Parts: sequence; structure tokens; C-alpha cells
Amino acid sequence: MKNLYKILPIAIVLILFGVLLYIFKLPPFTQMEPTPPQIELTQKKLETPQSPKAQLSEIPTKSSQEIYTESMKQGAALTIKGYYSLAINEYRKASSAMPGSIEPLNEIGKIYLNQRNSEKAIKVFEEIVSMGSRDDATQINLARAYLQSGDIQKAKEIFGGLSQQNPISSYYRAIIAASEGNYEESKKLFSETLGDTNEWIKARSQMFLAAYLEFSKFEGGQPTHIKTLIGKALNQTGEYSLAIPLLTEVIKEKSNYRDAWALLGYAYLNNSKPAEAVEALEQARKLDPSKSETLFFLGLAYFAENKIDNAINYIESSLQKGFEPRVQAYQKLAELYFAKQDYAKSAKAYETVLGINSTNVDYFIRPIWIYIEKLHNPSAALDLAQTSLVNHPGSAMAYNLVGWAYAAAGNYDLGKKNLETAIKIDPNLAAAHLNLGQMYEKMNYAKTAKEYYKKAFELDKNTSSIGALAAERYNKISQVEMQEAQKKTQKIPAGKVYQVNTFAQ
Repeated sequence: MKNLYKILPIAIVLILFGVLLYIFKLPPFTQMEPTPPQIELTQKKLETPQSPKAQLSEIPTKSSQEIYTESMKQGAALTIKGYYSLAINEYRKASSAMPGSIEPLNEIGKIYLNQRNSEKAIKVFEEIVSMGSRDDATQINLARAYLQSGDIQKAKEIFGGLSQQNPISSYYRAIIAASEGNYEESKKLFSETLGDTNEWIKARSQMFLAAYLEFSKFEGGQPTHIKTLIGKALNQTGEYSLAIPLLTEVIKEKSNYRDAWALLGYAYLNNSKPAEAVEALEQARKLDPSKSETLFFLGLAYFAENKIDNAINYIESSLQKGFEPRVQAYQKLAELYFAKQDYAKSAKAYETVLGINSTNVDYFIRPIWIYIEKLHNPSAALDLAQTSLVNHPGSAMAYNLVGWAYAAAGNYDLGKKNLETAIKIDPNLAAAHLNLGQMYEKMNYAKTAKEYYKKAFELDKNTSSIGALAAERYNKISQVEMQEAQKKTQKIPAGKVYQVNTFAQ
């Protein structure tokens, strides 16, 4: 119980954080940026002299090894869930447990790369280099971080110092050559990477080669055209910091180039510069008001600026103009209406998403939560939950959703039956234990509720809002119990009478 009390101060923060992550990262419509294949890191001893104490720390005790292993595991789980700050804390803990270990820092650096926080990524990978690492993976990630920051020259120097036979290095050297206008050298390097077995490299190289092929179909093609095609390929491969200056050059030469404006806005949007994205995309819209993709990304840019009404207007307009894939537009509308606290429209938009794509039972969670917690409409929640069970028969999560909806409607018998079925199918489903806890708490079975809350917390291992909410509910019941116990032990002094409903003046 003491352990649960200790996490109460962070429980509410985690719940809110989890909700925000769910809003903005509902899979599979928004994913982490793809990362290149990683070269296995080899742990190397530091070559610099060390004090006796530091040398002793290289031989980890059993407890430090356990801390390291558990923290690395927790860090990986938190990263998958999208709790990046918490994941970084776990990796830092692992690094402290085993000083000199490269892998925790490497994982931190990769998180910063995926978050496009190039400044912090550079610091982490340079820290690894300062520890004596000369692995190609570290050098490549450091160079990628410099590319993200827009420092092409520094990245070029690092890639140039790596083996010419390294396919990842060749791929990035080809990208740099393309962005600098060295098209023949770029084509040569991209073509060479096609002989590699790595599909990640081949797929991205083909995007650039396709750009060159398209340009070759136009006799006397203009420089602005090839630059725009390369800018598009840079956007497709996530190299937004390289796309921005290239597309800016195009617009200076040809200010009415709609596609260049749209691609520039997209690059700014993905490079966390929403104000610049709005400006560029508005220019593209003025040049062609009917382009659905421009309207959709303009909606996203206004969303990033927290201008919700503008965002809704443009995304709805993109649907009217035939934007595809429609599922992405409705997904964003659901998020926008939720942010506006228009929960009825948010739920309907989520249901539209499910009508298009219900392949994952987890997609049902959000609208069911809205119907139960925000709209207080357990009947609608139950309809949706039963649909999830029809689409995913035998799924523990589907039975959990049905049980949750029944419990919210006050039908505790069917709630219990379905939630227990969910646990029978998957004993480690923390959400089902949480929902049983909430159901028993409503029924005033505090002791049983606490048992389920404790189990939910232990199963979740604090990697999502489920564990945090379970801890909060457990602690709240315990606090009430303590207060009740204190009242029973208090004695009223003899001769003094306490009156009910009297107030001090």
C-alpha cells in the first residue's frame, strides 16, 4: 500500500498525459517517423585512464545488473506507448546502473531523433562518441541529427569518414548530393544502394530515382521542377530540414508554384513550425482552392497552432473536395471536436473512423470512453462495445469493453460476467482488472475494489494511464478508510456536547 501512495502525486499527471497521447497518436493513422536499420552496437571499454572506483563499476553487481535490465525493459515499453519523457528517465537510470554502457544513451538519442529534437540528439550521440565509441551506428545517428538541424556540412564530414561500402552512409550521401544539386552523383549512389538487401534503404532510394525518372520525361525541364521533385522526395523520406531551404529557393525563382508552396508547408508542419506552415499552405490554397491535400494539411497546421475552428473548417472542406484517405481526415476531426469539448461530434467522427477501419479492437476504446465518461450514455457505449465483440470474437479487450459498458449502465451481473471472461482469456489485461475495481467500488465493496486496483497497477507496471488511474482509485479508498478509522478512535471529552449542523460565527 505504501508503494501505491508514493506514486499518487504523479498519477493524475500520467492520466492526463496518457489521454493527450491517445488523442494525438491513435494508431495506425499517426505513427512515429520510420528509422533506418540499426547496426548492432559493440560495447567498448573506455580507453582513457580511470580511477580505481570507476574501474570497479565496470563489473556490475547483481543488483545493478537487475536495475539495468529492468530499466531497459521499462524504457522500451514506455517508448512503444509514447511516454518518451518517462522512457528517457528509465534509460538514464539504466545508464547510471552500468556506467560506460552505450545502449541506454543510444536509445535516448533515437527518441530525440524521432521527436526531431536535433539539439538534444546531437548532445547524446556526441556523449557516446566521447565515451570512446567508434561504432558506425553512432556516427550515422549523429550525422542524421546534424541533418535534422540543417547543418549539412557537418553531416557530410561524418558520412564522408565512414566506409564507402556502408549502404546507410551511401544512402545519406546520396540525399546530400541531391539537395546540393549534384544530381548525377546522387543518382549513382542511389542506384548502388538498390543492390543492398535492406528494404528500408531500397524503398527510399527508389523515391528519389522516381523523381529523376519523372523529370527526364520533360524535355528542357526547368531547374525549379527538379528541385520541387527532390523536395517532395525529401518530405517523403522525412528529411524536412533539407526540403525547406530547397523549396524556398524554388519559390524565390517562381512565386506562383503551387506544389512548391504546398510541399514547403508540409515540411514546416513536420518540422514543428506551424506558423510558417500556415503561411506557406495559405499561399498554396490561394493559388488553387480546390486542392484537397492542401486543405487537409492547412487544417493540421491550424490544429498545431490551437486554432481549432479554423482546423475543423479546413479538414471538413478537404473531405468535401474528396480528400483520401478519408479515415485520416475523420480521425483528425474526432480529435479536434474532442479538443473543442464537443464530445457528441467527436464520438460520431470516431464511429465514422471505425466504419472505415475497425481492424484493431483498440480503436473502439476512445469512443466508448467518450460515451461513458463524457456523454454519460452507456447505451451507446454498449452498442459500440458489442460491435467490437462481433468484429473481434474471442478478444479479451472486446469482452472488457462490453463488461465496462454494462457496468456503466448499472448492469453489474453482465458487467462482471464479461469482465471475468476477459480476464479468463487474458489474465494480464490490466484494463479488465481496473474496470472490475471501478464496478466493485460503485457497489460499495471497497476491499474487493482495492484488490482489483492493486492487480491492475501491478500488471500495467505504470506504463500507461491504466496503472496511474488504478493507483489513484486505490489511494483514494485507502484515505477514506484511514479517515473513518481515525474518527472511530477519537474520544469526545466528558461533559462536552457537540451539536449537529452548528457553525462557528
